[in-house]
Amino acid sequence: MKNGFKLTCLSLLLLTAPITAWPVETVGPVSEAVLQQLRAQEGTEPTAEDLVDALNGLTARIYNDGDYAQAETVAREAFDLGEKVLGRKHQQTLSALNNLALLISEQGRYREAEPLYVRALQARERVLGKDHPDTLTTGLMKIRSEFIK
Repeated sequence: MKNGFKLTCLSLLLLTAPITAWPVETVGPVSEAVLQQLRAQEGTEPTAEDLVDALNGLTARIYNDGDYAQAETVAREAFDLGEKVLGRKHQQTLSALNNLALLISEQGRYREAEPLYVRALQARERVLGKDHPDTLTTGLMKIRSEFIK
């Protein structure tokens, strides 16, 4: 009985501990650099969600500058990290997947982008619903990609 009680207490402690109690993983040089920058800015350990969100933001800034190849590198790290630590259904992971599909499409690699759009669209429909703005945006981007190939 005592061991069962200890195990229950340990389980409760682990379930209620803040996510930031564990160090955030990185999956490449970009995510490592962004993690270091977040640590310096915040003065605390960022969560995995903070890191993926920052990577998605960096992807958008680089995309807006027109450097699609570099933005793709960042988007791949955001997606890989999101899928690894947040899960396939997390909104940040789905944003990274959508960003990756867009960047591949923007570089004229439509056949490579299409399955990513399909995956992002199906996941967003399940997680967010068919009428959510993010789902609709992914659907429109998929149609655009099909139209211009």
